[in-house]
Formats: sequence, C-alpha cells, structure tokens
Amino acid sequence: MKFIYLIIVVFLLSSCIDRGDCTDLSQRIENKSNYEVTITSYYPSYNPKQVEFSKKITLKKNGEIKEEGKSCPPSYLELTFATLVGGDSIVIDYGDRIKSYGGRVIDNYLRNPYRLDSENKSNNFVYTLTPEDYANAKLK
Repeated sequence: MKFIYLIIVVFLLSSCIDRGDCTDLSQRIENKSNYEVTITSYYPSYNPKQVEFSKKITLKKNGEIKEEGKSCPPSYLELTFATLVGGDSIVIDYGDRIKSYGGRVIDNYLRNPYRLDSENKSNNFVYTLTPEDYANAKLK
C-alpha cells in the first residue's frame, strides 16, 4: 500500500512541473506565379525504381495552402514541408511546364523547398511560387 501512495505522490509532483512555453508553427505555400499550379507529391516505394503517389494539391492564381499547429512540451509537434505536401518528392505542374524537387537528396538548388525548409531556423515557413519559378521550369 505504501508503494501505491508513493507512486501517486511522484506522479502528481512530476505532472505539476512547468515544462516551458508553447510554440506556434506555420507552414504555407503561396502561388504568385500567375498560373494555376498542381503539386503532386510522392513517396519512395519498396522498389527503388518506383514511387508511390501521395497527394495532389491544386493552387489557383494567388492561392495558398497552409497548415498551422501548436507544439507544447512535453510533446513535440513538427511541421515540415514534407508533411504539408504529403511526400518527400514533388512535381509542380504549371500546365505547360513542370519542375521536380526531391527531399531525400537535398541538392544545392536554392529554390528547392525541402532544402529551404531544412535550413529554416524559425517555426514558420512560407514557400512562394514566383513567375521566375515558372520561367525556370522545363517544358513538358
């Protein structure tokens, strides 16, 4: 019986400790490219020569997609570009041009959203699709 009281006292004392402030998290993709954009995301499959479709997002001109959350200790919530788009590789389709980005191997391309998100030290990340992104995308 003494052990039950001891366990209850320890549990109550440890649950009353202030573990820190909550942090607001925000991830957002904005489409300022002047084109309707479709973002298709993929995950690798067990076969290294194949990928599995994950999610398809359509952004109108000047549209956006966002996800917000709150991380409070002791639990830890992490919002990343990969969780926002639902995959570790994406294809951005502008209608007549496409651009691909991957998160498994972070390249040196400065517009890779996975690279930008991994270098982001704040809790908020905004990726803006610009007319230059459209111009730099490959023709279909």
